[in-house]
Amino acid sequence: MSNQKVEKPIEKVKDTVVQAAQAESAPPHVRRYRALLFRGTLIVIAGAFAVLTFLVKTMPSFTIDLQVTKAIQMINFPFFNLVMVCVSWPGLAHKI
Repeated sequence: MSNQKVEKPIEKVKDTVVQAAQAESAPPHVRRYRALLFRGTLIVIAGAFAVLTFLVKTMPSFTIDLQVTKAIQMINFPFFNLVMVCVSWPGLAHKI
């Protein structure tokens, strides 16, 4: 008899948790749509990187590359400088 008293509160909590999870989760068709959208986005991004990699390997440099580099180097904001130093640090740490 004491066994049933112990199991009922656990079952009650379990049912409450299951109901809360079902109320917060999206319907199956929405989850499928989101998963499909996520996969499609990943494929497009991976394809864009593949095309960029191919272009960089086949052409030594782009004409716009130098223009963009010079434009970024002409920015004179202290915060931007700090951000660029932080971004560049992992690649330069081995040279120090």
